Amino acid sequence: MPVGHVGDAETLTRYAYEKSYFRADGTVKPKAFHPDAAGLCSVMVTTGLANKAIQLIAAQYVTPHRKGLKLLGYAGVSCSSVRGVGLDARYDEPPPKHANIFGYPDDREKMMERAMLLAATATFQKL
Repeated sequence: MPVGHVGDAETLTRYAYEKSYFRADGTVKPKAFHPDAAGLCSVMVTTGLANKAIQLIAAQYVTPHRKGLKLLGYAGVSCSSVRGVGLDARYDEPPPKHANIFGYPDDREKMMERAMLLAATATFQKL
């Protein structure tokens, strides 16, 4: 079980159950990387995994908590990009491979800026 900070070379995946997370052209919207009320953005570490494996992780560990919502796709971003915008990521298992992006500023405008910068570096896989 990994502990501590996620390595720079790792890929973090944010699952999209809302159309407000991505645009029709497949680019990621900043909302995908907004933190929750605790200041955390829940992600899975999916470095080197194929599309089917990434979807299986969602089916096993994420979708059951989404109250009947369908997985629409997912955004991938490198942990180095997360650190590049002044945030960080650490493992938070269980479930396996779960991590949180943290370090968002309390100021809403600054938080939105971080989310926008992350979205700009993310790639989206529509399902």
